[in-house]
Amino acid sequence: CPCGRGLPVMDHIDGRYDDMFVLPDGKLFWSYIFTNLAKTYAPDSIAELQVVQYSPTVAELKYVRRAHAAEAQVERFLREAEAAMPGCELKLQ
Repeated sequence: CPCGRGLPVMDHIDGRYDDMFVLPDGKLFWSYIFTNLAKTYAPDSIAELQVVQYSPTVAELKYVRRAHAAEAQVERFLREAEAAMPGCELKLQ
């Protein structure tokens, strides 16, 4: 670092790790699950994603496919994302 500190510099941050989603039954879960699902099931296919929860029963998943996205990877990611929020309508965009 040019400031002279000897500490390592962070490479990047994947989203906000303190945001939580609320399911209809009141259970909470960390928002980074969607980043992990994309990295696990569609590592070569999802370039960016954003999930906005409007209420415990309605959320929106916005995602950007990579240029040569594998359709099977994208479909698997979307199935897993929907399964992560039981009882919540996940609108896709």
